[in-house]
Amino acid sequence: MGICRGDPCYNSCHAGKMMNMISVCMIVKNEEELLALAVGSTVGLADEVCVLDTGSDDNTVEVATELGCSVFIGGDHMNKGAARNEVAGHAKGDWIVVLDADEIIADPGGLRAHIEATEFDALYVKMDDGVRSWDQLRVYRRGMCEYKYRAHELPVPTGKTERTPFVFEHNQPADRWAWKLDYTLKRLQLDVKENPKEARPRYYLGRQRVYLKQYSQAITELKRFLKLDPNGWDAPNACVDIALCIRHLGKEGYITWLYKACETQPLNRYPWYLIALEYYSMGRYELAYGLIRNVIEIKTEVGYTKTDMADVHDLAARALWKLGRIHEGSLHATRATVLRPGDKRLVDNLGYFYTALAGESAE
Repeated sequence: MGICRGDPCYNSCHAGKMMNMISVCMIVKNEEELLALAVGSTVGLADEVCVLDTGSDDNTVEVATELGCSVFIGGDHMNKGAARNEVAGHAKGDWIVVLDADEIIADPGGLRAHIEATEFDALYVKMDDGVRSWDQLRVYRRGMCEYKYRAHELPVPTGKTERTPFVFEHNQPADRWAWKLDYTLKRLQLDVKENPKEARPRYYLGRQRVYLKQYSQAITELKRFLKLDPNGWDAPNACVDIALCIRHLGKEGYITWLYKACETQPLNRYPWYLIALEYYSMGRYELAYGLIRNVIEIKTEVGYTKTDMADVHDLAARALWKLGRIHEGSLHATRATVLRPGDKRLVDNLGYFYTALAGESAE
């Protein structure tokens, strides 16, 4: 049974005013198990859901049809950017909303109301996979955005953009990670071949090599990326990835590359934290704590990888314990436990501080 988009509750708030037609556009392949949740999350937002199937051999097409979607067959499964543009070309809406089958729109009605009111041409939403949150352009007026690249496709808007608080929950099934690694690698290799002077495909190719544990090849690709874009948004991530590859290979230069990441993006806590952790492992506790204090002073973190502040305060507590500064350390241990109350190790560590403080009081 299809999802009814003519529900009076859906349209009542728009009575008496001109409404935009909104099309949710999806590209799918073998998504029969996930599709109903994704499509269900568009109720209250979409006037139509357009699905481009790029070669399913399960019941995806039948499921999409039963859900009331407009289904189209074709598209290049090796070129996500082109497939995004193709399905948008089939849509009838004034606005296009891009959705994947493993995603759920958290507040479809709120997003609809925002689209009706905004003066912007393209909207960023917050993608959230339960661990990380990042902004991604997923909503645009017809004709005001086009995708490029085969993998990690990039939306290129031609009008004014706006960042919004609306959340798309990303829930990729764990069993897909392995087969997607090689599949994505092949598309990235084509992207680099077709766009040899562009930095973005080169960065993602290097990162894919990291995922595949091809560390020497990853270092080569990431260094090539840095030559193309030494100060770009992904430069600190590339430096961190090179550092981690060097560590896996047992080579020299781990801390040097972490410092390069900090130099490129000083307000990214993550490389500073990794440097502090390394100095702690070397027994240089004063230096480790000094770096951690700087990490804590960064009030708004910049960068893709968000640092877990429970780990930061835990490292501060451990460094101060080694330095015999029990009272200061207990404050950080307390903060770490507040941030991650279910972690038994952090709770136990806090207990050690309380015991030590009690001993000091008794003396």
